[in-house]
Amino acid sequence: MVKIDIANRAGRKEPARSFFEGGLSALRRDALLKAVHKALDKTPDWLVGGVVRNLVLSEPSAPDYDFAIEGDVKGAAKRIAERLNGSCFLLDEETSTWRVAVKKKAVTITLDFALVKGDILRDLSL
Repeated sequence: MVKIDIANRAGRKEPARSFFEGGLSALRRDALLKAVHKALDKTPDWLVGGVVRNLVLSEPSAPDYDFAIEGDVKGAAKRIAERLNGSCFLLDEETSTWRVAVKKKAVTITLDFALVKGDILRDLSL
C-alpha cells in the first residue's frame, strides 16, 4: 500500500487514484462488499465514512462499513442481513439509518445504511 504524504501532495502530476490504488484493489476483492452490492441489486449505493478515510490515509480499518443509499433503507438492510446471516435494526429513526451486525468468528462486523437526502454530492458535503 502506498503511504500518502499529505504535505507533499500539492503539485504532483499523478492522479489522486494513484495514491490509494492498492486499497481500491483490496476493496474490489472484499467478499463482504461483493455480497452487499449483490444484495442491493440496482439500489444506488456509496461506500462512505471511516473505511474510505482510512483507505486514503493508508490506515487499517475497523470491521465497520458505512453506506449511503437511495431508496428503501430498511428493505436493503433486511436483505443484506439475510444474505450475510446477520441481524438488522433501526439505528436512528430521524436519519433513516439501519445497522446490520454480522458475527464472524470472534469479530462483529457492522454495516450502517443511511438514506441519501437529495443528491449524493450534496448529502456528503453536509
